Amino acid sequence: MIRLFYMKNHFKNKKVLITGHNGFKGTWLSLIMIFFGAKVIGCGLKKNNDTKFFKFLSDKLYKSHYINICEYNKFSKIINTEKPEFIFHLAAQALVFESYRSPEYTFKNNIISSINLLEILRKYKKKVSVVFITSDKVYKNIEKLSGYNENSILGGEDPYSASKSSIEIILNAYIKSYFLKSNKIKISIARAGNVIGGGDWSKNRVIPDLIKSYFNKKKFLIRNPKSERPWQHVLDPLVGYILIIINLNNGKLNNGEIFNFGPTKKNTVNVGKLSLILGKELRKSNGYKLKLEKKKSNLKETNILRLDSTKAKRLLNWKCNLNINNSLKFTSDWYTFYYKNKSKNKILDYSISQIQKYFDKHYENSNK
Repeated sequence: MIRLFYMKNHFKNKKVLITGHNGFKGTWLSLIMIFFGAKVIGCGLKKNNDTKFFKFLSDKLYKSHYINICEYNKFSKIINTEKPEFIFHLAAQALVFESYRSPEYTFKNNIISSINLLEILRKYKKKVSVVFITSDKVYKNIEKLSGYNENSILGGEDPYSASKSSIEIILNAYIKSYFLKSNKIKISIARAGNVIGGGDWSKNRVIPDLIKSYFNKKKFLIRNPKSERPWQHVLDPLVGYILIIINLNNGKLNNGEIFNFGPTKKNTVNVGKLSLILGKELRKSNGYKLKLEKKKSNLKETNILRLDSTKAKRLLNWKCNLNINNSLKFTSDWYTFYYKNKSKNKILDYSISQIQKYFDKHYENSNK
């Protein structure tokens, strides 16, 4: 079993830069790094600064920079001034439905920001380990029942998916042209399935939409209930990203390694089943039933999306520790606590307690 002390020891008092630190995943990753004792430096858009989750921990960060990282000079100045030892690049326009509405913004935001970071790294003089987080939607989806592995063909039939697969092609070119044999700049790529958990308030996402409907006592309209996704609690893939960056820093991974992070086949459920399980968990804690109504969407979405995470298990000793039921219990518990206790300190403490509970159960807490 991986030791918690081993992970904490890599980040204690180290500078960790997180782009998109005030988004859903970025907030949880920032909390984990604070839990590990790291000096967290965030880069994010100011408009996300007051999200219902991030505002609870904003003053716990070492530094926050509210900039558009598509502005090269500003982004470059931050990295060269702060001199981080670890970088997690999460920043992106990450919503499929939003990409249909704003394709130009999605392509510019997602691609230019990544190119800027690569260009900064190309000129960076210090040692740094970097994880670029893309998406499970980079794959050309042929409804493959066995799941896609890291060598499967890239594709993307919506603007968001296409932007992410484009980034991977660009990353591959930069790594092979500039970083393949570098001893200073270490880069890896992470592709994760659909993440769930407390604190997500994004529009047109199943969990946030269901939660808002439930606590407002309105009907939840299920879009494409038979669509199957690799749902996983946000803490699981974030630990995967952390294991990548530790192994990069230790020289145990080659530059350009790609990893999938997704649940087992039995935990890859459809939207309808996901909604029913979460509805039951919410009823246990709050006493009233979720009202469901099916609604067909006109926008193209794949029916089946599965990931093969064998490589992450083999090289990183990683696995999804929370099954679908435990993931949804964690999620239900967080939102229930939020609606009953909106105090800043209480929400922050409860979020950290979920992180503590996760690590206590699944990672040995010993320095021996």
